[in-house]
Amino acid sequence: MATIDLPHKKTRTQNPINTIHAFDARSGKSIWQFSIEHPANNFYGTISGDKLYLTNGPRLITLDLKSGKKLQEQTLGNMVPTILGIRHNLLYIQAFNSDNSIFIIQVRRANDLSLVWTTAASTQVPQESVVEP
Repeated sequence: MATIDLPHKKTRTQNPINTIHAFDARSGKSIWQFSIEHPANNFYGTISGDKLYLTNGPRLITLDLKSGKKLQEQTLGNMVPTILGIRHNLLYIQAFNSDNSIFIIQVRRANDLSLVWTTAASTQVPQESVVEP
């Protein structure tokens, strides 16, 4: 069993956190670390099964939860994604452009991040991550 320490949004006086740390929940021993490129740019993570799905700037990234190895990465052009949840191997994502004038909802396959469908949204969906039981 591992715990994951994810970077979080900062106040103006804090330095950016640019590394994800995984620890053994029983011993506190560090298991792995993963450096991220843009720590202050829309960083969210969701765990499902043996994978950690995360967003960082315009990128969707999947990590192996046990090793921290990057399994896949998908860039969404000028859109900034947020993971809303995972259900039945489908990753639900909202994304917006840099000036928040365009919002979309996408569904992607969790195993390869391929697009299933996308649709325009009139407003931003509240950012509540959902972890599949």
